[in-house]
Amino acid sequence: MSHIKLLLLLASLSCLSLHCKKESEEDKLPPATASGKQTFGCKVNGKNWIGDEFYSKAEYWQGRIGIDGVQGDGFDPDAVITIGVVGYSITKPGYYEFNYDDPAIRCYVFSKINKISYELDYCLGGKAALNITRFDTIQGYISGQFNFVACNKEKTSYIIVTEGRFDFKYK
Repeated sequence: MSHIKLLLLLASLSCLSLHCKKESEEDKLPPATASGKQTFGCKVNGKNWIGDEFYSKAEYWQGRIGIDGVQGDGFDPDAVITIGVVGYSITKPGYYEFNYDDPAIRCYVFSKINKISYELDYCLGGKAALNITRFDTIQGYISGQFNFVACNKEKTSYIIVTEGRFDFKYK
């Protein structure tokens, strides 16, 4: 019994030495909503990435969708994640999956700080998934989830974008 207490004590101490902390409200991904809350968030290589509610946006025009998560100033952003469906007319909610070589989809990640950009490509399977849960072209709402894998131009590194979610009222 004393060995179990000793192991528990050591486990507690090791957790304290690693500076265990709870995730702050600011670091959490936005909830998956469908009411035009102007939210964009995802995990990039397992870390939460949250777009600024003032600069992130969605656009819709003649069946084409553009969804942008932006960090920093909208005119000179620090980082941008874009999902664009340009070669396929989306007119209703649904699950859409695209291969890397499908000209209908564009997925980009840009970081000014790291001076690097990534785009959907063949690395690690090269697929993108977009699940639109609310799509109202009359009132201008679009919400859903996404994920994709993107490579840098030289094909030497990649990023994995998972648990993506967005909820926008667009004009």
